[in-house]
Order: sequence, then C-alpha cells, then structure tokens
Amino acid sequence: MNLKKIKRVATDLAVASLLTLPLMGMAQVIPPNPISGVPETGQGLLDLIQKVATWIAIIFFAVAVIFIVLAAFGYLTSGGDQEKVASAKNKIVFSIVAIIVAALAFAIPRLIFNILGFGEPVVP
Repeated sequence: MNLKKIKRVATDLAVASLLTLPLMGMAQVIPPNPISGVPETGQGLLDLIQKVATWIAIIFFAVAVIFIVLAAFGYLTSGGDQEKVASAKNKIVFSIVAIIVAALAFAIPRLIFNILGFGEPVVP
C-alpha cells in the first residue's frame, strides 16, 4: 500500500509539472540593464575596435613626431661630433620609416577593400 501511494504522488507531481510547463515557457524575461560603453551588437563592437585603432594611430603618429623633433635637436646640438650626427640621422630615418610603415598599414586595407568593392574596413 505504501508503494501505491508513492506512485500516485509521483504521477500527480509529473502531471502538475507538465501542466505548468507552458506557463513557465511564456514567462516574461526582463533584459538586464546594459552596461554603459559596452557594445551590444556586432556592429557596435566593430565601431569600438575602429575607435581604439584610431586612437592608437593618433598616439603613434604623435610619438613619432616627438622622436623626429628630439632627433633634430640632437642633430643641431651635436657640435660637429660625427657619432652624434650619425646617431641623429639614424633616428630621423628610422622615425620616418616607422611613419611610412604605419601609414601603409592603415592605407592598404582600405585600398584593398575599395578595389574589391566591400566598402570601408574596420581599421582606420
């Protein structure tokens, strides 16, 4: 008799849970509050990556210009010392090469995307 009672309670629980299943499926889910500054879509993430890459490029070019100014100052204050003149010339050449390589790194993807007809790439 005890076994029959357990089976009956288990059957009643199974039926009750199956009857309430549609109600649980239609429950309204409240979306969490979005965190400020975090992209919610793929396009938002691409825009964030583009902004970060733009800032990195701006900082890189500003630092490169500062290095050129420092190298020019070293060139002007070398006082005719051939080692200092050669060092300053090398710094200027390396800074200019770095600027050219960085500019090409940002220009080549745009050029390729425009030639292939895909529009603007993610990088600035």
